[in-house]
Amino acid sequence: MYFYASDNQTINLDKIAHWLQTAMIDCEIECEVEGDVSEGQALLTDHKWKNIVLSIEEGSPVVEIERFDKDTPGFSEVLNDAIRDLLDAERHFYPISAVTWLCRYLESVETVYRFTPSTCFTQAAGQTIFNEIWSNVRNFHKGVVYCPGEGFTNEDGAQITTEGSGEMTGKIRAAILDASKAWSEFTLDLTDSDQVTDFKQGRLPQSS
Repeated sequence: MYFYASDNQTINLDKIAHWLQTAMIDCEIECEVEGDVSEGQALLTDHKWKNIVLSIEEGSPVVEIERFDKDTPGFSEVLNDAIRDLLDAERHFYPISAVTWLCRYLESVETVYRFTPSTCFTQAAGQTIFNEIWSNVRNFHKGVVYCPGEGFTNEDGAQITTEGSGEMTGKIRAAILDASKAWSEFTLDLTDSDQVTDFKQGRLPQSS
């Protein structure tokens, strides 16, 4: 899972610890920071971290979070990979209007977070930890989200692309670009093939 942020504000380790403490969630944090600085120093400053691993109390990992910005090795590669995937015909990202918008958006991205689930991700305690951090990161930055097998959401959290046959079911918030290039939101019923076809073609479904 990726979060592409349009700014480069720093979320320091102290802020992450504060989020967890405020929500009364027990969690262990291991981190790798940039430069010659200790983890303790990083907690008290805006020093940038490269990656953190969040674990439940027993030390079993829940999720690894990697952070990339323009000063981080691999930043350009991560963004270029995303754009290449969007344009790869075999990946089947639709609608084309949203793909075009995303390619332009990604060129302006300042920070990328890559969330990689680990051993305890699906456990109840693991989901609590992940949801708390995920929601706070999304509230801290403006940005778009990519979930493998599902597609992208826009800055407002509405689904703007499908990917392949898709892994989602039921009814979801979705959006298409209207004639003025603004997002027009609607409820997309993924069990309705006509609605899904209209969405993939960048049209507002008639029955939504």
